[in-house]
Amino acid sequence: MIRLSVRIVVVLLFGLVGEREAAAFPGMIRHGYVHCTACHVSPSGGGVLNAYGRELSQEVLSFRSNPDEGKFLANLIPSVSEKIPENVLFGGDVRVLALGKDNSVFREQRLSLMQADIEAAVRLGQWTFDASIGYYDGEGKSLRHYVLYQASDAFGVRAGRFMTNFGINTSEHTITTRRNLGFDQSSETYNLEASWLGERGSVFATAIFGKPESVATEDGLTIGRTGYAEKGGALRGSFFLGDRHELGASLLRASNDFATRSVAGPFFILGFTPRLFLQSEIDLQWSTPTGSTTATFGGFHAHRLDYEPVQGWHAYLLQELARPSFANAATRTSRTGIGMTVYPRPHYEIDLRWYRQHSRPDVEQLSTFAWLLLHYYW
Repeated sequence: MIRLSVRIVVVLLFGLVGEREAAAFPGMIRHGYVHCTACHVSPSGGGVLNAYGRELSQEVLSFRSNPDEGKFLANLIPSVSEKIPENVLFGGDVRVLALGKDNSVFREQRLSLMQADIEAAVRLGQWTFDASIGYYDGEGKSLRHYVLYQASDAFGVRAGRFMTNFGINTSEHTITTRRNLGFDQSSETYNLEASWLGERGSVFATAIFGKPESVATEDGLTIGRTGYAEKGGALRGSFFLGDRHELGASLLRASNDFATRSVAGPFFILGFTPRLFLQSEIDLQWSTPTGSTTATFGGFHAHRLDYEPVQGWHAYLLQELARPSFANAATRTSRTGIGMTVYPRPHYEIDLRWYRQHSRPDVEQLSTFAWLLLHYYW
């Protein structure tokens, strides 16, 4: 049984008083919000919230709230909030994780500051300028900075650094379909994106120009992950079935100095009721080393069934599988677990999770994980 020390919990609770960017929450489709722009500046979600998104954070997501608590800095200094122009938006984020791991070989406890940043967006007519700066994985960097031109309510073009829109855009960057496919935290690339957001669907087409400050590594490719220097293109399309269901598919074709890969697969976000929803993504990957004609064929999938018995309190089941090479059983890793997410008040998120991970089938290694994630956005 994994035990998180009292000292770690105390440090985490103290860290909660820090500050978070509002992450993408695709489950909002269960309330009829099919497009991320209902709440966010970014067409693909995540990042700075608009005024309406802050209201929804207070009225729809949170368990308890006071009037205007969803506003910037929880409206603690009304005179400051009132002086900010309507076309200027601010946000920020801190995520702290306590993780425990237990298996037959060793037992580990780890406390880490995953993210701490600030972000601002300025809207000038049809143009939006967005930039962030913060601390990620021990480094100071800007993961998002872009210019967005909104030609109409439906059509937009964006250029800069941001996450390629592929599959389900969620803040859970550790899940199989994000981490193993190169959409992990700090994986934002320089892109040119065209987006169409219609009443019955959406389409995102992205040209990927890589990250000039990073290079791919051969070791990264051996476990099914690709280097950040990849260049290529991605296409994501979806169809809205009613007001609470999104069915879609994604396609990626990219290469670096070591390999060329193609990734494709469907995804589903199904809001069965305003309280119950399912997120599922299945992806297949073909990767061919440079100079070779033999491709490695693998697959990944992740599923989360979420139920909200009381507003702001979520219980969920999760199941994930990664097998970068179907021909090599030793690459297979599977996870099954349960969790609870609580949004006690606007700006706060607490996530408790327990899961078992099977890896290395050749030695039947079984690990048990427990984590506590604390999140604050302002």
